[in-house]
Amino acid sequence: MLIHVPSAQETLNDLVARIEAEPGYKRPLAFGLGVGSVDATGTVTDAWYPYPNYREHYDIAAVLAHAIGYKNGHHSERLPLDLFEELFTAIEPHRQEVEEEVNMAAYEDVLTVLRADEEYRKRPQADLTRLRGLVCFIPEDDKGPQDRIDAIFRLHLMVYRKATWREIQGHRIASIMPEII
Repeated sequence: MLIHVPSAQETLNDLVARIEAEPGYKRPLAFGLGVGSVDATGTVTDAWYPYPNYREHYDIAAVLAHAIGYKNGHHSERLPLDLFEELFTAIEPHRQEVEEEVNMAAYEDVLTVLRADEEYRKRPQADLTRLRGLVCFIPEDDKGPQDRIDAIFRLHLMVYRKATWREIQGHRIASIMPEII
């Protein structure tokens, strides 16, 4: 994955305006960065999204979208520590503009967890479960959860009382994650 890092000379508002004016870009209904456990088969077994965003913080959504090449639609993926750090670097030039932004503190927490996991991996007794950074975008024209990362993110939206069961299309989560029903 190629991370597109924005220029430090642009203000956050200028950068967001430029990104949102790009052909095909649409603001997401919801988005978030988190950390998830990935087992030996590559399945995300659980996740933590410290601050799921629902109809808010479109400036950070635009910067993150730009950094990973997202334009619109559903998008979720696992990110190893080095790519997650690059995502954080994409926001860093604008840190002063978003200092009060809860997302910055949440993403720093995720980075701390991912870095601790990297240190744990150096031990000979480390198990096969890995922690990975997760990113999830849900579009305005939502059709329900598309994968486990998406389904778990939707549950976080509900637990944090950002969205209702109906708004996140909770009834469709069982088709992705039957073990939680």
